[in-house]
Amino acid sequence: IYYLKMSKQDKSVKEAEEAIAKVSLDPANEAEDDNDDEDDEDNDSKEGEELPATVLLRVVALKKLDQENEKILAEYKKERCALEAKYNALKLPLYNKRVGIINGSENVIDENVKPEEAAKLSEEKDIGIPGFWLQTLANHHFTGEYITEEDCDALEALEDITCDYSEDMSEFTLTFKFGENEYFKNKELTKVYVVEPDLLDDQSPTLSTITAPTTMEWKEGKNLTVQEVQKKQRSKAGKKKGQIRYITTTVPKPSFFHFFSEPEDEEENDEEDDDEEEKETIRFDIELDYEIAHTIRTSIIPNAIGWYTGELIEDDYDYDEDDDDEDDDYDDDDDIDEEEIEIVKGTGKGKGKGLKGKKLPGTTDGDKDANPECKQS
Repeated sequence: IYYLKMSKQDKSVKEAEEAIAKVSLDPANEAEDDNDDEDDEDNDSKEGEELPATVLLRVVALKKLDQENEKILAEYKKERCALEAKYNALKLPLYNKRVGIINGSENVIDENVKPEEAAKLSEEKDIGIPGFWLQTLANHHFTGEYITEEDCDALEALEDITCDYSEDMSEFTLTFKFGENEYFKNKELTKVYVVEPDLLDDQSPTLSTITAPTTMEWKEGKNLTVQEVQKKQRSKAGKKKGQIRYITTTVPKPSFFHFFSEPEDEEENDEEDDDEEEKETIRFDIELDYEIAHTIRTSIIPNAIGWYTGELIEDDYDYDEDDDDEDDDYDDDDDIDEEEIEIVKGTGKGKGKGLKGKKLPGTTDGDKDANPECKQS
């Protein structure tokens, strides 16, 4: 078995050709080992015979083919990027018109309606399609898992979701545009995702970085991602034995709006105290954050109407409904006996499993196959 020593003497085709020039083309002759220190650099490998010059020549020829292939791939990606940009530009006017139809600024009249009736309809106040994006996100089997009932009112103010790409398709930007609402002041929330090598890679691209999202400007007392809890505790030791005290603290609660916060670092989670009891993760980690962004980019935005109407919902999709009555666990001092946990503010129900499979606000009991609808304001 010939042992390939290409990594040292053949870092490039040129170096390989120079190496071949030093070797006799007689198949009976083998190249001498001119690198006695190579075994010291790789303790796990054993010295083998060098490739005969004729075989090495063929290896170099294959490397040349590989380089030519890389050039073709680079040219393909260059043209593909231009093609993506071209057709994204062609789709933009359609998306803009979609926004107008949704918010009511685009006049839509049935061609079969008589002119006089059409004139009357055009004079009526058009409210568009209230709660379009809320219903779209809630109907999707993935994003709907993370929308709670308390998120509905805020998401009803969502007017549009857009996705923009960098010139080399190595990053994309999601922009969420909101109208006036009682929960936060932001009109736009953005998140930027950078991937390697690019979004055109045949294999799944690797997430490189997530640029810090827009900071949420929550109105006072309206933060949907946290809640205040009051813990009733009884001292079981010392002079205050038997006495009761109340501790109020702010803790995260399930909400889709965690998507607009910095994702949790998995490495930091692994470094937590081993003695601490495992708690349910409420905030999104990096992997989940990117999965949601990928779903919105590739499924929600291009197929919004299909998700809104429910046409894309799989009839046999298995929705899990977990028990929502379990209490969270807290670790306190050994001399404190915790009796109960009482919710003071932010009465969030559920554990981040979302609205999928549940009746949304504003729906009525009826055909179980009917598409769920969030309440419309």
